[in-house]
Amino acid sequence: MLVKVFGAAVQGINATLITIEVNCTKGIKFFLVGLPDASVKESHKRIVSAIQVSGFKYPRQQIVINMSPA
Repeated sequence: MLVKVFGAAVQGINATLITIEVNCTKGIKFFLVGLPDASVKESHKRIVSAIQVSGFKYPRQQIVINMSPA
């Protein structure tokens, strides 16, 4: 399943439009692509937390998330 949504990244007073693509397939890993290293680690924790707090069960599938400037 491929889902594409848009968001924004704020840096100081500037905002950059971000394209977020999520694909869930069979597997057990979680991958974030398209961002520098420090941002990837921070985003992973936020995504996992957002899924849990929203009342969804964390999927038992491989998740690939691509975040890039739109």
